[in-house]
Amino acid sequence: MAVPMRSTDFRSIVEPVLNEEFDGVYNQRKDEFGLVFKDRNGIPRNYHEEPILYGLGNAPELPDGMPVEYDAGGVLYVARYIYKVYGLAFALTKVLVEDGDHIQIGSTFSQHLAQSMIETKETLGANILNRAFNGTYTGGDGVSLCSTSHPLATGGTASNQLSTAAVLSQTSLEQMLIQIRNATDGRGKRITLTPTQIVTGPSNVFQAEVLLKSALRAGAAYNAI
Repeated sequence: MAVPMRSTDFRSIVEPVLNEEFDGVYNQRKDEFGLVFKDRNGIPRNYHEEPILYGLGNAPELPDGMPVEYDAGGVLYVARYIYKVYGLAFALTKVLVEDGDHIQIGSTFSQHLAQSMIETKETLGANILNRAFNGTYTGGDGVSLCSTSHPLATGGTASNQLSTAAVLSQTSLEQMLIQIRNATDGRGKRITLTPTQIVTGPSNVFQAEVLLKSALRAGAAYNAI
């Protein structure tokens, strides 16, 4: 049951003497989740499934007169995405609206509601990265987003994180870039991944800028920006 905001909850607003008020509405940042994730239209179902396929191996040499060899791909695993609905509302009594109409209280709290929904969307996007190393939150392959044991069709595993955890530095960044460029598909073929951006929290923003924008080696011989 909704608990409406009443006139008695906003005595300072509805009192006859009011010089100025700050409505608590801030300019929101641009959508940050859009820099990392892409929006896709869903389907009218409770969930969406995405089969993850693996391809064929390398082609062997074919001697003259010998029959061609056959190979087979398949489904490595099926990723399932559950659709969820998020909602929030507020209720105002008629007395509060009438007593506080000089500050358009309904319009003000509509802006607060918009901020709540924006922050919810940002938090949901950020949680994917915040939980990327958490084994409690697994993907379709049964391991976390960032893991040293992503299963391959050949029976081995692949890693998309450093073997030894490290803070953001030129050394750790270089090692990760090497690892990315050595990535292979489910059958061991090179897939030539190209890094496009660093995603970091506020505490590492300036470190990331030094690493990306320094002309030469960061922190040495005045080469850092």
